[in-house]
Amino acid sequence: MNSSLGYLRQGNHEYLANTLAELGRNIEFDQSIAQNKLLTASVFRSVFNNINYRIKNIIRVYKHKFDGELFSGQSLPFDLIGQMVLIVKLTAFSEHRKLLYDWAVLTTEELSIDPNEINPFGAILKLAHIFGIFDHWKDLPKEEQKEYTQTICIGCLILNGGPDVNSKTRIFQWLAKLFQYLKIDEGATAEKLFDEITNQLESKHGTK
Repeated sequence: MNSSLGYLRQGNHEYLANTLAELGRNIEFDQSIAQNKLLTASVFRSVFNNINYRIKNIIRVYKHKFDGELFSGQSLPFDLIGQMVLIVKLTAFSEHRKLLYDWAVLTTEELSIDPNEINPFGAILKLAHIFGIFDHWKDLPKEEQKEYTQTICIGCLILNGGPDVNSKTRIFQWLAKLFQYLKIDEGATAEKLFDEITNQLESKHGTK
């Protein structure tokens, strides 16, 4: 982590983003990572700003190549999507999770991105938005929390990207740990959350 501060001072924001992404990869196994005092609000803001700078460049190239055609989050490269997932994983466990909301709103407005797009980037923005306002809904009755938790689980299902819970993203494994940590569902497991949301959607759409 000390190297991360060096990256920040030197303006190597992309290296800093890579460092935080690696921490996010391990947060599922050691939640204390997110409590490191070196992970300041400035560090997270720098990383989110760097992500948006890179997205802007991708959009600029895309519009030039496709003659101004409307950009969709579906066109973002997989490595950037993967990095964003990992950074959101880390931030959600930190005391700076409110910055997720700021980033989601800024990204939606500044880059003219539709957060309701049904693709991985849209799902990332939804997760960032909802966990960023966790303090707003954490004390609601469990029944009223369902609107938020169901949207979270649908987003994770999109990011899961496979027919079962054991995908490369390990998104439901992370979500179960986060639900336990935030006391949303202290009995949460990856399998339980995955089965609940898939059963709900199958029942709703009559595909079971």
